[in-house]
Order: sequence, then C-alpha cells, then structure tokens
Amino acid sequence: MKLIAPHLKRFLSLLGITLLLPLSALGMEAEITETMDDLSWISSGEPFFQPTFLKASPKIPFREADFDTGLGTVQTLSYDAFYLVTLPLHSPTTTGLFVTGVGALAGGTTQADQDIKYWVQENSNESVHEMSAAFKVFGEKYVTLGAFLLPMTYGIAAGHRHTRDLGITALEAGVYSALITEGLKDTFDRERPRASDDGAFFTEGASFPSGHATAAFSLASVYSVYYSDQIWVSFLAYSIASGVAFSRMEYNAHWASDVIAGAAVGTFVGRTLANLHLGNKKPLFLPGLQFTMLGPNTFGLQLKF
Repeated sequence: MKLIAPHLKRFLSLLGITLLLPLSALGMEAEITETMDDLSWISSGEPFFQPTFLKASPKIPFREADFDTGLGTVQTLSYDAFYLVTLPLHSPTTTGLFVTGVGALAGGTTQADQDIKYWVQENSNESVHEMSAAFKVFGEKYVTLGAFLLPMTYGIAAGHRHTRDLGITALEAGVYSALITEGLKDTFDRERPRASDDGAFFTEGASFPSGHATAAFSLASVYSVYYSDQIWVSFLAYSIASGVAFSRMEYNAHWASDVIAGAAVGTFVGRTLANLHLGNKKPLFLPGLQFTMLGPNTFGLQLKF
C-alpha cells in the first residue's frame, strides 16, 4: 500500500490538471466596443478593445471580506477556498489562458534550464552571491511570516481595517499558494539542479515549483493590490520577489522553470484573493488593455492591473 499511495496521489493530481485545461477553454469570446461614431469614450478613458475574459463576471457573486467578527472571518475564509477551487468553473477562459500561458512558458523554459543554470553559475561572483544572500533572507519563513503578522497585528491594535485585512489576506494567500506548490512538488518530483544536470521529473526530488518564489510573489501580489494607488509599493514588492527568485537559481537550488512556476502560483493566488477581498469587480489576475487620450492629438495604450 505504501508503494501504491504516491503513484495514486500523482495520478489524481495529474488527472485534475488534465481536466482543468479543456474545461478552461470553454466560453472563450471577445467583445469589441463599437463606438467609433462617438469619440467621447476616448476622453473618458473607456476601453476601446477589451476582451470579455478580462472582465470579472463570475457565476458566483463577489463577496467582500468580513474580518470584523469570528463568524465573518470563518465565512470569508470558507468562501475564499470555495472560490479558488471552483475558479475554472465560473471563470473558465481567464483561468485557461493563465494556466495555458504559464504552462507553455515554464514548459518552454525547461528546454533552456541547463543553459540558464550554467550561465548563472559561471557569472556568479562574490558580489552576486552576497546580493543573493541578502534577497534569500526575504524568502525565509520567519521574514514572510513577519510580513503577514506585522500589518495584521498593527491593524487590529490601531483599528485600521485596511492594514488588518492586508495582513490576513497575505497570510491566507501564503497558505493556499503553499498548499498548491506542495501538491505540485509531490506530483512532479523533480530533481534539484545541485543534484542533477538534467532536472529529471518524477524522481525523488522536490524542485518544481520553487516554494520561496511562490511565497515571495504571493506576498508581493497582495501588497501590490492593496496599495494599487502607490506604484512604488508594487515596484518594490515585485523587485524583492524577483530577487528572491534569482537567489534560488544562484544558490543552485532551483531551475529557472521552477521559479517561473512558483512566481505564477503566488501571483495567481495573491492577486485573486486580494481583489476578491477588496470587492474589485475587475480582472482578477490579468491586465486590461485600453486606449486613452493623453492630449489633444495624442493617444496612449494603457495596461491596467
């Protein structure tokens, strides 16, 4: 039974992923707003072209987070888990594009993993290693735990709901993304680069995806959404997360495709929960594309998160 259990778990995990992809392809459509006769949409910043999959229109309603009471917190956490699990059902195209895109990117990167590994190791020096060591700290459990607990504790003590909810959302996103990552690690069993030169899957490894990258990008995504009006927060958060991801390659602990997959999982969960908690009826984790007027005769292409 002990020999069968790991293979059964792997089979069920792969079955879930296999079912997700065709299911996610359902309902794909695009909508072009035909407003060329009335150019008022330009000055108002209304979208000229925005595919309907970039509009959040799930079949289950949005529910703003309620962490004011114990019952509200339990209800919110339960709803979040249900929402994430059923996301392919009520947002099939968005989920499908995300999963397919990340899968293609990570899968394509595996073909260059060895070259990237050799390049990183050959170009590493004392300064690069010291930089990696500094960023590696931000991926450690005690640091990420502090990034969850500090705003939550401060928010509760100061009565600042936004900061409190930020901390709770970051903690929740960290837990859920870690569960997904551990499930993928158990499924793919990939060898780490320090133990192998080929990065073989379905061995006794735990390289794919990177847990440090998952945690870093999950945290960065939540902070980015909660402080979306302050661009420097997003820049700083994602810069640190990218540094953590690079440090895992510089330490020869992960392949490039590992950190890409980890970053994708963290971003997926973090942005989805943060937007959901804030009641943002907008794209959960994909950007919107729209044309806007920057001046009398000047048009701009705006990418909105």
